[in-house]
Amino acid sequence: MAGLCFLSVNAGLAQEPDLASTNAPAELTLEQFLLNRVNSMPVLTVGETEQFTQQGGIINFIKKEGKVRLEIDCDAARRTKLQLSSKLLSVADVVKGKP
Repeated sequence: MAGLCFLSVNAGLAQEPDLASTNAPAELTLEQFLLNRVNSMPVLTVGETEQFTQQGGIINFIKKEGKVRLEIDCDAARRTKLQLSSKLLSVADVVKGKP
């Protein structure tokens, strides 16, 4: 059985970052670096930044009309060999790529 690992990177919400990396290239943010590292692994990446799915994330929480909505990138999920349920896709506000 595969284990679950939750990694939270709080950019700007805490005094100190939850995770620090010394080998990330200077031109990449920590979020970009981590997404690049796991983009072909079976890891469900979930974020809440404006460009999260454009950077390779699978599910992004977006605020729209005062409510939290889902933005899902099916192509990113396919790259990681994860299958997203049709129920999850049906509640998403934005679905990118072919389910």
